Amino acid sequence: MALRKPKPNRISRRIMHPQKELSEHDTGSVIERTSVFPPLREVGRTDVYDAPLSVQEEVLLLRRRLGKITRQSKAPETRARASGFMALVACVLLLVPVGVYAYLSQVAVPQYFSTAGFTTRASDTPSQADVLAGGFGFGLGSQASENDILFSYLYSQELVAHLDAQLDLRQHFSAHWAQDPMFHLSPEAALEQMHSFWLRALDVAYDRTTGLIEMRLRATDPAWAATVLTEVLAASGAKVNDINQAAQADALRFAQTALAQAEQDWQDSISRVQAFRVANGIVDPAIEIEARMGVLTSLQHQLAEALIDLDEMAQTTDSADPRFRKLQDRVTVIRQRLGAERLSFSGDTPQDGQSFPELVSTYEALSTDLEFAQLRYTSALAALSQAQTEAAQKSRYLAVYLEPSIAETSEFPKPLSAAALSALICALLFAIFSMVYLSVRERR
Repeated sequence: MALRKPKPNRISRRIMHPQKELSEHDTGSVIERTSVFPPLREVGRTDVYDAPLSVQEEVLLLRRRLGKITRQSKAPETRARASGFMALVACVLLLVPVGVYAYLSQVAVPQYFSTAGFTTRASDTPSQADVLAGGFGFGLGSQASENDILFSYLYSQELVAHLDAQLDLRQHFSAHWAQDPMFHLSPEAALEQMHSFWLRALDVAYDRTTGLIEMRLRATDPAWAATVLTEVLAASGAKVNDINQAAQADALRFAQTALAQAEQDWQDSISRVQAFRVANGIVDPAIEIEARMGVLTSLQHQLAEALIDLDEMAQTTDSADPRFRKLQDRVTVIRQRLGAERLSFSGDTPQDGQSFPELVSTYEALSTDLEFAQLRYTSALAALSQAQTEAAQKSRYLAVYLEPSIAETSEFPKPLSAAALSALICALLFAIFSMVYLSVRERR
């Protein structure tokens, strides 16, 4: 049995036939002709000719189409307003490079650069580090460390205050402030503000490999800029001398301290040796040993002679002869004396609580300490003499390889370069702003 095609309702027939009009009873409001609406197939209804639409679906569809008509009617006005706003932004950004060029070429005061270069060098005087304390490496520091100090000093507030006191930096930097406030210092600026302006006016290039330092100072008067750099070189040389003097004073103080300590140790060693001699009654154990060895040698020689005499007498007389007994007694006494001397010399017999070998060992230790203390005192005395000699000289000095120059042509400001750079920056800002603006408007 064939299915009968459903009969479309009244609203769907109006939509499927756009040449007819929808009445107020069909939609609930007065609307325009439906001929402006596209077919329903454009909104995803593929079964519109096969199944009827409900009233709610028809109303929702009509509301969407009415909203599209409203947006289409407002689109030209919105585009015109956006175009005007973008044109205004472009004009504002275009005025920036024009204003920069006009200010730099017509208002800004021409300025000149003065260049100077220097480095630090060491004199031929040998350092006291080789003699102080047996060569513990106490010195004045390397060239790199002094150049690093000078590099920081050139940008320091201390140098700015010194130059202001000597050359009146404030008066020169603020001379054209009323005409060119962008590149000049205010007459009422504090020392900190003048220091910030000095950092803008001075450019320092430092090569750590070669130790060369080059300065470029910007000023409205080329001769005055060269004068300032000359004073900077003088102040830098004074700073190098201060560093040398501080290091040499430390070396001299160290040498004096080492000398005082060595002298005290030497005196203590001498006192201990003297106390040993007084306590034991021995001036020099070496001499005492020689004397005792002489005694032993003499006793042995006498014993040998007595034994020989005793043997000769035994062949001619009997043992009852008084001379024979006397000679025997002499041999016995010599042997006893020789044994006693050997015993005392070997340390078996204490002498004042200490054996002779112990006395010799104690004296040798005291003598060694005395010799070492005397050697330290001699070395410390030589180190002090060397430190005093070096303190009277300048071990490091400032070597100027490029005297301050006097410029003949102004190199600052550069209107064309600044205007081109500002135009490039404005173009980039305009491109970024346009992309952001169009993206936000498209999302809305």
